[in-house]
Amino acid sequence: MVLLILCLACAPVLPGACATKILYGRRPADTLHPVSAYIMGWLLCVCMAGAANAVTVIGGQSLLWCTKLFVGLLLGMEGISAIILGILGAVQGRERHEAFQKASEHRKVSGTVRGLQVVFMMLVLIQIVSILRKGYVFLNGDMTLETVQSFLDTNALYEMNPLTGQMYEAGVPLRIRILCLPTLYAMLCTLFDVSAQIVVWTVMPVYHLLCAYLVYYLLGSRLFPDKQVQRVTFLILAALVLAQGTYAYGADGLGLMYRGFRGESVRSVVLLPYVIWALLERKWFCIIPAVMAEACIVWTLYGMGVSVMVAAIFALVLCGCAFFDKKHGKGDRTCGN
Repeated sequence: MVLLILCLACAPVLPGACATKILYGRRPADTLHPVSAYIMGWLLCVCMAGAANAVTVIGGQSLLWCTKLFVGLLLGMEGISAIILGILGAVQGRERHEAFQKASEHRKVSGTVRGLQVVFMMLVLIQIVSILRKGYVFLNGDMTLETVQSFLDTNALYEMNPLTGQMYEAGVPLRIRILCLPTLYAMLCTLFDVSAQIVVWTVMPVYHLLCAYLVYYLLGSRLFPDKQVQRVTFLILAALVLAQGTYAYGADGLGLMYRGFRGESVRSVVLLPYVIWALLERKWFCIIPAVMAEACIVWTLYGMGVSVMVAAIFALVLCGCAFFDKKHGKGDRTCGN
């Protein structure tokens, strides 16, 4: 259990830092959020799980084979990331470190901010405890736990019907089998010898909750870049909105607190806010792993995904603003800034 938590916490660090360094290493140090690097690393890990699941499903291999492939891909990505970070750190590390230290000197935390941070952490702690202690999970036809357990029982993917315990006669559509979250949960159970119920109903919802607040921190930093009080207040309001949403069917709070293991919940509270942040920051390459991760965890609009729609709408708005500016002779202004 402890090893599982450590793996979830540490695995995204190196890939995310490497990808951020490669894509945006020339930007000022104060614009490179370690939080955004962590979320990108987590998205890359999900993509690795999706790739391992797709190869296993198409090749008709076992769960154990899929787990070995996933571990190999993950270790390869971690090793390559460490090498690239070492090379880039030797080249630009000193001046980047000095610039980051200089930027950090101006970030003083007042007593008001510390008090608001305590309030926010208490709200998050209450939500984590409620997930850990709750005796109710909103299922409404969901069979994620049963599907994961069937993977573990048969050492195969989508061969046994979790409802009847019998082998499938017609099989499961490929568009369902390529979704990797049940496979990822089963691989975590296999690697760390943890029960499926703990992984699906406890560990992953808490992890997704924390990832959601990391993304909301990014949004708060973008909306209130030099206003710490407003930034922490934004996080408190986000926590209160999610808590209030637990009483409304279809709300993000209900999905996060009572079915945080589902792909739809991850998309609503992690992927879409992250895409919005990347669009506001004009970090277009950050959208790619989010779109790929959504394709791996949830089937939407025949595989196109909501993230693509949000990015496309944002691009259309930018084009419209650029056309408006050009038509009215305001070419030196960027819409939205």
